[in-house]
Amino acid sequence: MDLNLLRTFTVIYELKSVSEDANFLNITQPSVSYALKKLRQEFNDDLFVRDHSSMIPTKKADFIYKTFSQALYEIDNLISHEKSFDAASSTFNFVIAASDLGTSYFIPALFKYINQVAPNISLEVIQLDAKNTKDWLNKGIVDIVICNKLNDMEDYNFEVILKDHYVGITHNPAYNIHNYKEAQYILVSSNSGHKRIEAWMKENKLKISLKIPNFHALPYLLKDSSHIAIVPKTLAKLIHSGMHNIDFSKHMAALEVGIYKNKSAENSHVINWLIQIIKTHFSVD
Repeated sequence: MDLNLLRTFTVIYELKSVSEDANFLNITQPSVSYALKKLRQEFNDDLFVRDHSSMIPTKKADFIYKTFSQALYEIDNLISHEKSFDAASSTFNFVIAASDLGTSYFIPALFKYINQVAPNISLEVIQLDAKNTKDWLNKGIVDIVICNKLNDMEDYNFEVILKDHYVGITHNPAYNIHNYKEAQYILVSSNSGHKRIEAWMKENKLKISLKIPNFHALPYLLKDSSHIAIVPKTLAKLIHSGMHNIDFSKHMAALEVGIYKNKSAENSHVINWLIQIIKTHFSVD
């Protein structure tokens, strides 16, 4: 089968739109429609059914997508290894969506390294929004995402770069693993990528006094307070080393921080270069 048909199918599946597929692949809309017609004939199935402005995949399309997307990922990786990338002279702008931990822990070291080896390359970092991660990758809005593993991203390759666990941080040393349920909590929204924190707190009926969008304000909110916030241990060290920690590793599952990439990116070899830099120089077991 023509490789272009595989790519057209995959992009329609991910973007749920023929017109956006055409824009993404930089081809005409009639060309996409013709490709879809050939695919429907090939598989004897509608593959996509129009619902208002969206193209809804059939069950057969769901099944085909898993095979096609994996095949394209491996093909693109193979091709990218054969392409040369002159980082020293490149002016590429990488757009990275990152969690608070990804931004605080990885971006400073990555920025310093990039400035040394490729001073003309620029980085643009945007705040992770777990609800939009898949859409941002599919539409090429971001090149990579640095965050903990997300439940709805099973079809995306995930490169682990940090293993961590959760701790409670507080200025009140009276709280420990035996009486933590007596405390009041500051909760960081699950949109930051840490759904398990919110789920676990609600399951244990912990009292949530404040809910905030990210971890940035925690040092100021916890100061002169007896509240507890639950964060990855690596981030706890960055926030304030003097805070009292409560180890929740036996109560909450460990987390893995890693990288998701845009599988259909035209500049796959360039993105793979960045991923390899992060894995080689900044990955932590």
